[in-house]
Amino acid sequence: MFVKPNPDREVNGKALEVYDPTHREFLPAEGRDVPRSPYWIRRLQTGDVVRVQAATESKGEKAQKADSPKNSETKKEKAKAKNKAKSNAKKQEPAQKQDGAATESKGE
Repeated sequence: MFVKPNPDREVNGKALEVYDPTHREFLPAEGRDVPRSPYWIRRLQTGDVVRVQAATESKGEKAQKADSPKNSETKKEKAKAKNKAKSNAKKQEPAQKQDGAATESKGE
């Protein structure tokens, strides 16, 4: 879970610093991904930290990546390859059936 120190909490006029026992340092103001453990659950319950979404990419960057020509070409190429494989498989099925029928008639 991703948490950061509660920005509304102050101690002696300074922002609250919350110790991260895993990293052996204070939790950075921008937050960090921490394990869901009794320690962090208590910090959440007391209001020392707040749970937030991890800010890995902004929504605008995700939209740009999805609409980029490189991604759309790749998707089109994958779809073409998939359709080609299906059509090749369909073409081989009747040929296999005919070969099987021819072998059976020769055996009689």
